[in-house]
Amino acid sequence: MTGLSEVPVDAGSVQSLDVLRAMAEAERDTAEAVMARAGFLPGLTAGGTVGNGDTSFGLNLRSEQLLGLGTGAQLKAVDADKEAAKRRRAQADEDSNRVVQRLEGQLSALSRQVGEASTLRDTAKANLDLFQAQYDAGQRDVMDVVGVYETFAQRQARALALKYELALARLELARHLGVLAEGSRI
Repeated sequence: MTGLSEVPVDAGSVQSLDVLRAMAEAERDTAEAVMARAGFLPGLTAGGTVGNGDTSFGLNLRSEQLLGLGTGAQLKAVDADKEAAKRRRAQADEDSNRVVQRLEGQLSALSRQVGEASTLRDTAKANLDLFQAQYDAGQRDVMDVVGVYETFAQRQARALALKYELALARLELARHLGVLAEGSRI
């Protein structure tokens, strides 16, 4: 009956690992797209020489990528890569929120069930104490007390099982959010 302390998990204060990964990948993909787009832009260099009455200046215009008929389509593809990265991040955010809402709903339902099961267990314990006192006074048979004891034991087991399920649900939410430390990695 001990050892199942609450694992506090606040989904509003952290982002899930899936969302953080999607954010990092989106930033990487956007940076790659910006670099690819920059490869299409022309570069201008200026140079010159000043000497004994001989001065020369020059401008050079060059591009890393050749400009041609497909350049416009390639630039649109670069922009589409940026948009796709944003959409992947938004999808990861939506998926994570859906999982968090499901787990929080499960936590809420299990918390309510734990409270109800604890109330039923306490009622069964009070009945057992009453029947035990009546048995000690000679007013009840052993089988009456045994039946009430079995009911109490079943309700106690159910309350503990629900408390365990609640702890597992909290751990699942903490795992999804990435707030658990792995002891083997430390």
